[in-house]
Amino acid sequence: MAEILQNFKRQLENNPALTDLAKPKSQKRLARTENQIAQFDKWQQSRQCFSMLDFLREQFAKQQQSPQKTHSGIDFYGGEMSKSFRFHPALTRFSDTAFGHLFELLKQRLATLDYQPSLSDARVFARGCWDETIQRHRLTASNTEGGQFAQITIELLFKNKGLCTLRLDACIPNTDCPRPTDDFAHLIEALTAY
Repeated sequence: MAEILQNFKRQLENNPALTDLAKPKSQKRLARTENQIAQFDKWQQSRQCFSMLDFLREQFAKQQQSPQKTHSGIDFYGGEMSKSFRFHPALTRFSDTAFGHLFELLKQRLATLDYQPSLSDARVFARGCWDETIQRHRLTASNTEGGQFAQITIELLFKNKGLCTLRLDACIPNTDCPRPTDDFAHLIEALTAY
């Protein structure tokens, strides 16, 4: 692993253009307008909101039973250090606006689960012939001893102005304490409840 990092560092030193790709063109705090808040409040009570939550819950259940039977619009990942899902809006029946609202809903629900916001911003990167915008909200657990994840990051990724993915990544604390194997299932259940 150290050799891979050293090689990457040498590549950055030898090619300054690669370093420029890692620096954002702009960065600002995420903030919603009164109109966006009103639209979100209305959406939370809509059939589309409940449909998206059902879709997430059903696809996670399918992934648990038979991963190859999940919808192509969502992927689930699991490793020793993190658990995550990634929505691909273009492959679903839901609008980009609905995914923006889902992003807000996930932020709110995580805050009720004893996670504290530690980062909330939007960064724009120049990627050759397109701009990449990442809206990121990161929350940190108040107490990881209770079976919580150490931190959870939610991201919306846009290529130019088009939404590419919505991602949620839950990092497992690096401790020697044994953890239940179904933490992510409990998280999905809490996020999709209504």
